[in-house]
Amino acid sequence: QMFFGQPFVSVLFEEGRVVELAIDAPAELFLQDGVLSGSALRFVDAADAAGLGQPLGLGTVTVECESFAPGLPDEYVAS
Repeated sequence: QMFFGQPFVSVLFEEGRVVELAIDAPAELFLQDGVLSGSALRFVDAADAAGLGQPLGLGTVTVECESFAPGLPDEYVAS
């Protein structure tokens, strides 16, 4: 799931660990032909707080998007 207002990536692993983009670092994500990608992204362990956890280092992400839905997710709350 992605929101075009501000780039954000959250990865959920099988064992329940969540890794997210650091919210205090710029991130450039690109969408082309249904593929979302980014490199040199700074990731954190999300166990502490969304986007503010223990730094994990730089990484690359590629996501193939099979479909898109208009609007924001129901649980999204604009601040």
